[in-house]
Amino acid sequence: MHGEAGRWSTADHLLASAVELLAGANWQRGGGKGGKPKPLPRPDARAEKRRREYVGRLQRLGLIKEG
Repeated sequence: MHGEAGRWSTADHLLASAVELLAGANWQRGGGKGGKPKPLPRPDARAEKRRREYVGRLQRLGLIKEG
């Protein structure tokens, strides 16, 4: 995995999936009362690209050092 997604290990991804499944199962066993659980935010490859572009602009303007 590359970019932002690379910041999460395989174990991190598996744990997030397990947490989501458990939250959904608990919600279902509770009769679906309350709001349905939302998925955990996952790394976004687009966010990594935007971050690199932003850092590149700052470097070209001389506001931050390169490297």
